[in-house]
Amino acid sequence: MTKKKNLIIFGGTGFIGYHLAKKILQKGWNITCVSSKSPKKSRRLSKVKYLRCDVRDNKKLKKIIKKKYSHVVNLSGYVDHSNKTKTYQSHYIGCKNIAKIFLKFRPTSFVQMGSSLEYGKVTSPQKESAKSKPISNYARSKFLSTKYLLSIYRKENFPVTILRLYQAYGPGQDLNRLIPIVINSCLKKEKFPCSEGKQYRDFIHVSDVTNAIFKTLTNPKARGHIINIGSGKAINIKSLIKKIVNLARGGIPQYGKIKLRKEESLKIFPSILKAKKILKWQPKVNLDRGLISTIKKYSEKKNKKPLITIIINCFNGEKYLKDCIQSIINQSYQNWEVVFWDNLSNDSSRKILKKYKDKRFKYFRAKKHATLYKARNLAVKKAKGTIITFLDTDDFWHKDKLLIQLKHFISKDCSVSYTNLNIIKDKDKSIKNNHFGKLYSGFVTQQLLDNYKVGIITAMVKKKIFTRYKFNSRYQIIGDFDFFLKLSQRYKFCCLQKSLSYYRQHNDNFSSKKSSLYVNELNYWIENNKNYFKSFNFYKIKRYCFLLKIKNLLKKIINMFKN
Repeated sequence: MTKKKNLIIFGGTGFIGYHLAKKILQKGWNITCVSSKSPKKSRRLSKVKYLRCDVRDNKKLKKIIKKKYSHVVNLSGYVDHSNKTKTYQSHYIGCKNIAKIFLKFRPTSFVQMGSSLEYGKVTSPQKESAKSKPISNYARSKFLSTKYLLSIYRKENFPVTILRLYQAYGPGQDLNRLIPIVINSCLKKEKFPCSEGKQYRDFIHVSDVTNAIFKTLTNPKARGHIINIGSGKAINIKSLIKKIVNLARGGIPQYGKIKLRKEESLKIFPSILKAKKILKWQPKVNLDRGLISTIKKYSEKKNKKPLITIIINCFNGEKYLKDCIQSIINQSYQNWEVVFWDNLSNDSSRKILKKYKDKRFKYFRAKKHATLYKARNLAVKKAKGTIITFLDTDDFWHKDKLLIQLKHFISKDCSVSYTNLNIIKDKDKSIKNNHFGKLYSGFVTQQLLDNYKVGIITAMVKKKIFTRYKFNSRYQIIGDFDFFLKLSQRYKFCCLQKSLSYYRQHNDNFSSKKSSLYVNELNYWIENNKNYFKSFNFYKIKRYCFLLKIKNLLKKIINMFKN
């Protein structure tokens, strides 16, 4: 019986790594992926073993690589090359760390993903025999890796092949490369900036790239060689953009808005004769076919309706619960679920919910009573949606709340979104529209410290954020304030000025009952978050706390005289 082959892919959670793992799983191989981050949900493969490790960390790398793998592919390294130190360390030092480990374990083959940029200004069609003259820090880091690997091939007979890749594209690529950026803008029918488009570049479909890697892994004749992987056919960038605009039926390119870098060559494409000769490989997917299939996938993703989880935390919320639930049922966007977390209510809340025979309502009763924010965390764990929203039992939504906010959320590629809200005074049924006034988008930490305007019932948050951040259960009142302030440090917020939620102001409101506790919690938060927010100004929030404290004191004095 033939022994099963074991492949380890460094950088295996990225665009090419995902497609490579998916292809080689079909061959019946065992696959392990090593990356500094866990894979996105869309890139997680059930039969792949995932290990987390930064390849720059040599000690940790040695700890996790404890056995022999028959085949190795190195796709690791930071995609963002703006930080020169990180780029050098992840692409060169990381590569050396990996190679030194496998000098000991001796795989059958080791494939290093190089870059066409290693050639520098070598005239096209670029041949592997040409003397490389890398210009950028990234290109030099890749070239140093190539030199090191070839030196240990010559000295130690290390079974390495360098594949110099040109511009790969295909379904599932992140929006940080030309083709997906243009496709995304065209599908949204937006204006988008681009260069004049005079340069010529070579584009290769990801399925052809993975086919080339597989052929390299299984071909002993490839050892010790540098081999170009591209289509071998350059296309003018302006022509490429026009082609995508026509195929996607939308988009308005603004040529000349992006200037070419001084060191950028006008024409870059490879000779692929060596790949044809040694690997018996050549591209099968032409550009038109590749673009059509890629646009189709992006379009399907754009039109897919995500499941939204609505979290309702309830403790004796019977009084207004019907209004709350009915506002959800009436939503024009219907792909939702409700996680109803009953925090040991002793009223008729459960009976009211159970009258609605809708499978989208998921009822959970707590084993023991918890603070509001601990209960919110427990409820989030039950969510199956990719987007999380919150609605309290005494509040309700506009019928188009989810539809309008979701469209904005997707079009702006948001992680966190919030809207304005209306306040209904239960006493006289009066409504105060657009309670928060002008809202802000972007990194809004200072604005929120100065004047906090995120109502939790207006918020829409990507579920994956909750793997990193949770509500602080020590708070009884300001847990959402703490949560969104911390998110604002890391994520850009998107705002909608429209009021799509209704907050009911009544005598039983938790926060109005506990004004002194509210002040105490805010003061505690300020004292314990100075370092976390050390680059921000706390003057206005401190002043607000002081005035609120005076107001509470005056109320107490007045009540004393009344009594």
